[in-house]
Amino acid sequence: MSAPAEKILPVPSQALSPEEAARFLLPFGVGAPERTETLLSYDWEGGAFRRIVRCRYGAGDLVLKVRREEELPLSRLASQCAFSEYLAKNGVRTARLLPVLSCGEGCNGESFAAELPMEGGPALVTAERFCGGQLTVVTPDLAEAMGELLARAHTISERGGCHAEGRVLFDPFQENDLFSLEEFEALLPAFSGENRRLAEEIAARGRELLSRLSPFRTLPRCAVQGDLADCNLFLTPEGELGMFDFNNCGDNAPYLDAVMHGVYIARLMEYGRPADEALSCGMYARFWRGYTAVRPLPKEEAAAREAFVRLICTFWKFDLLFREDSLTALVKADDGEAIARRLARMAQKLDGRGVFA
Repeated sequence: MSAPAEKILPVPSQALSPEEAARFLLPFGVGAPERTETLLSYDWEGGAFRRIVRCRYGAGDLVLKVRREEELPLSRLASQCAFSEYLAKNGVRTARLLPVLSCGEGCNGESFAAELPMEGGPALVTAERFCGGQLTVVTPDLAEAMGELLARAHTISERGGCHAEGRVLFDPFQENDLFSLEEFEALLPAFSGENRRLAEEIAARGRELLSRLSPFRTLPRCAVQGDLADCNLFLTPEGELGMFDFNNCGDNAPYLDAVMHGVYIARLMEYGRPADEALSCGMYARFWRGYTAVRPLPKEEAAAREAFVRLICTFWKFDLLFREDSLTALVKADDGEAIARRLARMAQKLDGRGVFA
């Protein structure tokens, strides 16, 4: 699916000029923009990079993405693009992708990703319509609309037999971005006395809970967008909610994706004020009201949902690893009293008390 190119291109600069952007837009039959605005620019060791640039035109802007990333082969990017377009064609608002004018010999069907020869190895390029109206704050009404949007996307994907390559962020049965029982268990040798006893009890209860939920591992999987964050959503002028950024798109069970997203949306969005238990509980309830209005859960899934939430929130990665007063930080400070209070709170969460606290 490679687009034709006459020469090997240089690695794009940190801030692409209109003339530089024009070289990468050639496969899509688009001319040079009037001006460019860098939205994101990363460089990693080994020559990997990512450039995301807003290309401004008088009649509608584009977002140009130029990437060379180890975990993003052309086949994966192509499947992500195809899923985004499939959702759009079936009623979900997405950032519409520009097709590659020529995707090479042996290419079947429409392609939205071009592979261009470049110094240090080929790079992948896509171009999509710019979507204004990106969310800045999530309200209860928007949390409900996010649930509805996710349910619609799940239903369309499942009915269409859609699949996409790549690891997803929100599979509770593999390493994920929200919680980790394994990270907690790695801390066990650092505890002593009553703290050690309670920590081992919490770990055992977590393992037992995960084991009881294990039948959901075998649920059928289909393509999901994978990261329904506020920064990946937009509102149209008519007030319709849409999604973009399919970088974390892959296959997941819709139920597992929804369970993880419910907690994610309840705890890690921008709400206009600090999140507390009351706010998170309210957001969580509104998300599920929206989701189940479109896609009701089977009885066994509905019954297990709160158990998943207890597991996720008890072994919440931010509490274990990332906060200034994380459990890992308390262990390093050898603060036995603070560790005891944190472990007691974790035990309460496993009991279903103060889960979002």
